[in-house]
Amino acid sequence: MNSGIYQIKNLENNKVYVGSSKHLDKRKREHFSMLINNKHHSIKLQRAYNRATNKNIFSFRVLEKVAEDKLFEREQYYIDKLKGYSEGYNCCKFVDNFKNTYSKDLKINKLKKTNESFEIFKKLYSKYKKYIIFDSNIFKDRLINKHYKNPMYNKIIIIINWFATNYNKPYMIEINFTSYKLTTLYIDILDNKNNKFASYKYLKSGIKNSKYDSNLYIKNLKNKYNKNIHYIIN
Repeated sequence: MNSGIYQIKNLENNKVYVGSSKHLDKRKREHFSMLINNKHHSIKLQRAYNRATNKNIFSFRVLEKVAEDKLFEREQYYIDKLKGYSEGYNCCKFVDNFKNTYSKDLKINKLKKTNESFEIFKKLYSKYKKYIIFDSNIFKDRLINKHYKNPMYNKIIIIINWFATNYNKPYMIEINFTSYKLTTLYIDILDNKNNKFASYKYLKSGIKNSKYDSNLYIKNLKNKYNKNIHYIIN
């Protein structure tokens, strides 16, 4: 009998991929060929394989020889027992579900995060919208109509909270983007007479003073400059 259940185990962290086959030897060759060529159907296993400097940590082992009509039943047993889906490299929760459950779960999780961050954004924007200016109406409309995904809403949430903490009324904040992909966000602060006096840049490391622009704004204020009103957060 050459049919049965097998595992591919990462010997460093003990995570496993569980599968079944009517031809175990052939299936072993297929798996490692796909991994070597970066074409494996398990995203989780392929990523782990690509990251590993020593490929020999992935071990193929037959768990049980099984008659062909019992393959699915026993494969499911081992997926559950060895936590192949929840903690290992299997991308499908159930053997009779050939759709990639892992990818589907990722999409659902991303959508959930976007929904959550959008709701936070809506509340913040509703509270501070009279103090917020967007340099593009298209950008503003897309934000309000949930066009963007979770990362963009997280950026805007951070910016609004930063503004509320450091400036708030009677100041205004203008949020600008500089590329089609919205990879860079700039923030200008205006006094109650709509004079720009401070400029900041959103970075992963935090919101930083854009010194050149801030100095230029201060210079343009001339005799209107008041250090108590026109202050910079470094």
